[in-house]
Amino acid sequence: MDMERMRKVATLLNYEIKDLNFKRLVDHVLQRIPDRYEEGFLSFSIYQRYSKWGAHVYDNNVYFDVKKLEEKSGGDEDVKIGFIAHELAHVFLNHTSSQNQGRLTLKHEDEADEFASMWGFAKEIKAFRQKIGPPAVEEEIDIIIYTLSRC
Repeated sequence: MDMERMRKVATLLNYEIKDLNFKRLVDHVLQRIPDRYEEGFLSFSIYQRYSKWGAHVYDNNVYFDVKKLEEKSGGDEDVKIGFIAHELAHVFLNHTSSQNQGRLTLKHEDEADEFASMWGFAKEIKAFRQKIGPPAVEEEIDIIIYTLSRC
């Protein structure tokens, strides 16, 4: 995916990742997403912020907690790449916590994994799920409560 074009067509509105190693991984994922999917993305932003789960999507904003992702991944770059691709797939599929009123389901998680795999991240999604496992439904519902409490 051509990042400069994404910025010009206002798909990627804000991109605030301070950790240079993690930014390199996010750039890697964005560049590997096939160009034919570029126009399907809603306008979104990417931020480096605290997240109880390591990452989450809210109002088409993707929040990555780099420290927590480092802990959860054990430093494995494939796991982190899988996590990043999974979260971006949620954006593409419009699986935002606010849109779904905190009712993200395991079906949404499976859809995001399948879509990221279709983009070419099957190996990384497998590593991500083997290391981190499936999400608990209670955690998914907590996303909206947590995010609203931080506003």
